[in-house]
Formats: sequence, structure tokens, C-alpha cells
Amino acid sequence: MGYTLYLVRHGQGATDKTGLYDFQRPLSHKGIYRTTELQKKLSDLPLEPPECILCSSALRAQQTYQLLAPLYPKVEVFIKDSLYLAPVGRLKQALEEIDPIFKCVMIIGHNKGLEEFM
Repeated sequence: MGYTLYLVRHGQGATDKTGLYDFQRPLSHKGIYRTTELQKKLSDLPLEPPECILCSSALRAQQTYQLLAPLYPKVEVFIKDSLYLAPVGRLKQALEEIDPIFKCVMIIGHNKGLEEFM
């Protein structure tokens, strides 16, 4: 299957001083600011918009998606537990499971897996 793939690491998470599990950490103020800046930069680029977004179910990844969502009002979004801290193999598996009608896909996830995927 051939498609365009965008990899987006979630915005910076808040430091854990509240006893939250890593999965529950929200974006930090800096993470919100930088993701908003990314949204502005992406809106200025002549990129094909994704038709499908695969997003980790971690709170900070979902918040990253919410900040980017105004750019992609017609996208199908799949929140996937399997993308939380996913290694390369799990990222590839998630891509293999999507409908082949999608020609442009975005993954919003986590490092180290996204970094190694590139």
C-alpha cells in the first residue's frame, strides 16, 4: 500500500508532580504553545491533509490532536491504546490495519518508537 505518512510526536508533557500515571499526563504550557505554533506552521505549508489520523490514547497525544484538529475537519481519527509508547513493530502493525482507501495518514504518538520508525 502506498500513502503519504506524517509522524507527529505529542507536545511536551507536564512533569509529574501530581502523582498521575505517565499515560494521564497532560501537555505542559510549553507543549501547548509549541503545538499551537506547529499548527500555524502546518497551515502555511502546501501539504496534502491527512485523511486518517492514528492517535495514541495517552492524554497528551489526544491534546496534541485537539490542537491540530482545526486544520483537518474532515479527517477520520482513530484513538488507539496500542500506540501508547509503541515500538516500531506496533506502529507498522497499526498502519497495516487501516483501510487502504486512505492515501494520507498521520500518526500522533511517542518517541522512541516514532524516532526509530523514521
